[in-house]
Amino acid sequence: GLTGGSFSSTFTIACLTLSRLSPVIALIGITLYFLPTFCLNSFKFSSQECVEDMRQAFHRRRDLIVGLAKDIPGMKVLEPQGAFYLFPDVSAFFGKQYNGKTIHNADELVTYLLQEAHVACVSGSAFGEDNCIRFSYATSEDKIIEAMRRMKEALAKLL
Repeated sequence: GLTGGSFSSTFTIACLTLSRLSPVIALIGITLYFLPTFCLNSFKFSSQECVEDMRQAFHRRRDLIVGLAKDIPGMKVLEPQGAFYLFPDVSAFFGKQYNGKTIHNADELVTYLLQEAHVACVSGSAFGEDNCIRFSYATSEDKIIEAMRRMKEALAKLL
């Protein structure tokens, strides 16, 4: 068997993701029950204050992006309950046009947003939700504000 886990989300430290080793470990058939000593020491001697600071920062970012997204006509937004991304329904934009090109689906909408607003999103079709797009808010509040401003302007151009 294989036992793996990740502390990287909690502590934002990539070296603590043991699950990345799982394909190699599975090939040689061993069970992993340890963390390197330097990683264990960081838990033993560190404060959990940084975890609370990050939780609060992501809570602020979530509230910010949800508010800005709800201000975009046609975007249907549900508040995320623990993810670092927003997954709004954007089907109201399907069938709309810009410069003679019709947006038929989320795949075409994310391409339009990348080209027109310079905002990178992922089509919901990659997650089984064809009417949605996904974008992360794991960035600064300033970048969120700018990206949402660009997105709102680009979506307003669709007729």
